[in-house]
Amino acid sequence: MVRGIASTPRGAATAAEYRLQLQQLVDAIAALQPDLLALQELENDGFDVHSSSQQLRAALSERSQQPWAVVQMAADQTLGSDAISVGLLYREDVLTAEGAAQTLLSAPFDQLSRVPLTQRFRSREGNLSFIVSVNHFKSKGGCPESAQDNGPESGSGHGSSQVIGQGIGQGIGQSSSEDSSGNADTDDGQACWNAARVQSAQRLQQWLATLQQQQTEQHALIIGDLNAYRMEQPIQTLTRNGWIDLVSRFQSMPLYSYRYRGRIGTLDYALASPALLPRVAGAWYWNVNADASGIRQQRFQPGARFSDHDPVVVDLRLY
Repeated sequence: MVRGIASTPRGAATAAEYRLQLQQLVDAIAALQPDLLALQELENDGFDVHSSSQQLRAALSERSQQPWAVVQMAADQTLGSDAISVGLLYREDVLTAEGAAQTLLSAPFDQLSRVPLTQRFRSREGNLSFIVSVNHFKSKGGCPESAQDNGPESGSGHGSSQVIGQGIGQGIGQSSSEDSSGNADTDDGQACWNAARVQSAQRLQQWLATLQQQQTEQHALIIGDLNAYRMEQPIQTLTRNGWIDLVSRFQSMPLYSYRYRGRIGTLDYALASPALLPRVAGAWYWNVNADASGIRQQRFQPGARFSDHDPVVVDLRLY
């Protein structure tokens, strides 16, 4: 997790680790040269000059000599009460943010899944406008009725990342004191909190459909750490309602963005609306993190991984 000097007890443990973590992130982003970043596990510390998002923006602008900006909520709005949040950064010389950023604070995003952040963009020199919604669904860990370790939890190491999304983070999962109704591990292979992730997928697509209608915008992209494998119910809820899994559309199997105890799979996605698909030139996982060591002493070393999830990269035709 990217964190500031006045930080929560998550992410880098020292100022020196923070500086190295930030440098690792900036180096990775510079290698990809994106125009838009969808982030997970930012410290949820607002948007002032000392916030994690603004510190990353400043570091990117200095390194690239390009004008980066942060998508911000209105002064009286927040991205929930959790210690971590999602975020959106973009190059102002390539994209324009149209209208106000939108978020969803109702259940299950009030306690379980992190609050999504959605913004409409328009290319400055092309003719493409599109909506991007960055998400981070409830993890599989911290089961409500069992202390058993039930598989990957995006809070158990660095957070996920997408480039469009470069994710960043390291922290711990949410506690088992949250609403556990229907969320116990039923031994169906989907671990615990699956009901919360399915509800998140259902609520998200309903909300986005409303936003698309209000903004008369058919081009839309869901991106983020959805904490579910490709054939599990949360992802199927979205794809069966028309959302297109871009990496599986453009790449052959096997695909993975996360490794857990020697097993690989996909927890991170870029899902396009049907109208956006013709404007997608390609999509892939940049497998630079999942295969690397997660040992803390090795993680905070020059050249080490900058997350435990691999970034999802999407190439859009702006013209």
